[in-house]
Amino acid sequence: MRIHGFGTGSVEERDRSKAEPNAQVPPSQGADRDAVVVSSGTQMLSAAVSRGSAVRSERVASVRAQIQSGTYVIDRDKLANRIADDELERAGGR
Repeated sequence: MRIHGFGTGSVEERDRSKAEPNAQVPPSQGADRDAVVVSSGTQMLSAAVSRGSAVRSERVASVRAQIQSGTYVIDRDKLANRIADDELERAGGR
């Protein structure tokens, strides 16, 4: 099977750029410049994640201090319910 005209010259250009690190491979037609556009929704999501990370860090620091001082109290009923919920979810029961 032969494919004519597919990728003409691309292998040679790629191989040349590997052999010559500073070699310039001509850009594809119509591809003047690559660009990334970040939507406002993505920016808002990123900001929310950053705020959440700060809140989480504060919570972790608080719990760590309580554990080190011996004042951290485990709610055994809450822990048991969460373990049971997790097992039910894994089993497909929820």
